[in-house]
Amino acid sequence: MKKMYLRERERAFLQEVTEKATAKEWMAPVLAATGAKVVSENEHIIQAELDNDPDAGIYALKLRDQGISASFEFLRSKYDLSFFFPALSFSPQQCQ
Repeated sequence: MKKMYLRERERAFLQEVTEKATAKEWMAPVLAATGAKVVSENEHIIQAELDNDPDAGIYALKLRDQGISASFEFLRSKYDLSFFFPALSFSPQQCQ
């Protein structure tokens, strides 16, 4: 039963996200954080690539975490994520 509730909550959250933010808005901070370039896009999907440059110390795999963090911070700035991540509902002062 809990699984069904979580899936319905996930669907509702995804619908809320797509109503309030476009894929382009969501990807903007990811592209800025990683330096990736868009290779194709439509209303709901954006595909980007990042070339490795060992001489400059740029490795796509290493920048993956920065992209995920940028994406998460975008969502966190716009939505209440405490349902999916209960630790976010506490301030650092409450955890001390």
